[in-house]
Amino acid sequence: EEIHRLGMTPKKILHVQRVKAAQGKWDNKATCQIACPIDQDVPAYVGLVAQGKFSEALEVIRETNPLPSVCGRACTHPCEFYCRQSEIGEPISIMRLKRFCVDQEVKRGQKPLALKAQIQNGHAVAVVGSGPAGLCAANYLARKGFRVTIFEKNHLPGGMMTYGIPDFTLPRDAVLYDIERIK
Repeated sequence: EEIHRLGMTPKKILHVQRVKAAQGKWDNKATCQIACPIDQDVPAYVGLVAQGKFSEALEVIRETNPLPSVCGRACTHPCEFYCRQSEIGEPISIMRLKRFCVDQEVKRGQKPLALKAQIQNGHAVAVVGSGPAGLCAANYLARKGFRVTIFEKNHLPGGMMTYGIPDFTLPRDAVLYDIERIK
């Protein structure tokens, strides 16, 4: 009743209760991170963006997400539904912050930093298909020291990101930008 007197609608009250219930299930993780399918450390990069440290925020994003340009434009962003900020207003636009960080890197004309790979372990892996799953697998395998070769049947890499999502939603340049870094 007290929350309702502060101007919260019944829908907003139910949302707050859902957010609090979800938070109790996981010890120290933010609800947005729990909701993220790839367990992205949202509080860390949102905090860096708030401090104006866009390059550092992008590196935090890229630790678990090798395709931030894509996720900044075409993600379903379930994290925003569980954003704690919604308790006092609108949720943070977590998806658009990813896009913003990549756009700042592109705007400054910076080349994406190369992946930090471990010492080559002498093993080679072939990945069939350069869609999101293949690219992510190649990314993580290369970081573990494997020599990776990706096989793709189409002219351009990216799979459905390149050929299935319309250019007005996900420009090919954005997809290819992430792929260049993985290469």
